[in-house]
Amino acid sequence: MNPYEVLGVSRDASDAEIKKAYKKQAMKHHPDRGGDETKFKEVSEAYERITNPDKFAGDYHTSPGGFQWRSGDNMEDIFSEFFNFHRGDPRQPRQTVVQMSLWISLEDVYHGGERLVSVQSRNNVDAVKIQIPKGVMDGSTIRYPKLAPGGQDLNIIFRVHPHKRFQRISKIDLQTVVDVDFWDLILGTHVPVRHIDGDELMVRVPPKTRPNARLRLKGQGIQNDRQQGDLYVKLNTVMPEDISDDIIQTLRQKLGR
Repeated sequence: MNPYEVLGVSRDASDAEIKKAYKKQAMKHHPDRGGDETKFKEVSEAYERITNPDKFAGDYHTSPGGFQWRSGDNMEDIFSEFFNFHRGDPRQPRQTVVQMSLWISLEDVYHGGERLVSVQSRNNVDAVKIQIPKGVMDGSTIRYPKLAPGGQDLNIIFRVHPHKRFQRISKIDLQTVVDVDFWDLILGTHVPVRHIDGDELMVRVPPKTRPNARLRLKGQGIQNDRQQGDLYVKLNTVMPEDISDDIIQTLRQKLGR
């Protein structure tokens, strides 16, 4: 027997291609579907010869998919077990997962840390302690194995509230907006910025800075498990409420207007 010819695949076919071809041939030749039982057995043997060549000659075989049988076992049982293995055997209890949504703040994203949450399953409500990963994204799902009531896995979908002063402009970068007087943009200044962690940063605005410029503070953004982001300070230009006539006259003279 040439098992590759039986399944209709080349010798360099991938495991996925071989498995797909086997399933197609097995469904086609299954006796319950009007196929030929002999051909069905041949297809199953061909697949086994490809996937388990070192075990095929023995009395005890490992079938495609990982289950085992002895020579002489009914091929119908093998066929049934193979497909139940891949779609989930209804006779076996499936592991349940408790899923919940949790709203957190952008400060929680920045700091990470522990949080006590109430988790409800069918019959219980338990308070469990979870770890919020630094830099967790809005809408991402984190699995906590065996943390739900009854030892079930807990899936938490994290939702992040919008922040009043800070905006997340990438996975790790933050942006905030500060008002700067028009004359300060021309002459240069230092402006205080209250960071999301509560610290006050003094940001230098160089002379002749353009309106709506963004100043980058390296390493002041969000830290995740791989890198540290930056904080961008966008300068919102504020016109002075009172500009004296002397200043206007001086400007006209300088500009020739």
